[in-house]
Amino acid sequence: MLDTARLLVAAADDQTSHGHTWHVPSNAPRTQQQALTDVMAAVGRPAPKVSAVPDVVFGAMARVVPLMRELRQLSYQWTRPYVLDDTAARQHFAMEPTPWEDVCRRSAEQ
Repeated sequence: MLDTARLLVAAADDQTSHGHTWHVPSNAPRTQQQALTDVMAAVGRPAPKVSAVPDVVFGAMARVVPLMRELRQLSYQWTRPYVLDDTAARQHFAMEPTPWEDVCRRSAEQ
């Protein structure tokens, strides 16, 4: 959240940044399971049990529950790291992301 706010403020103050899409400077890609494990470790808690819903289950549920159709399209987020190219924002605004350990600790404390 803090990095998003920092980027929004910087972009609002910089006329040359208007009309562009900026990816917030981010830490290395992680799967949801890795991120949840890191957040829990930041406060000395064990890793949660995380598993993906099998695609066949999503398929069956999607026939009767519209929200499941949407969630099915996002199921990759549980099995693969998010990958965004934040190079432009890092260079244009001279920004680095909040260290991952701080992000995990703050997330766990909320």
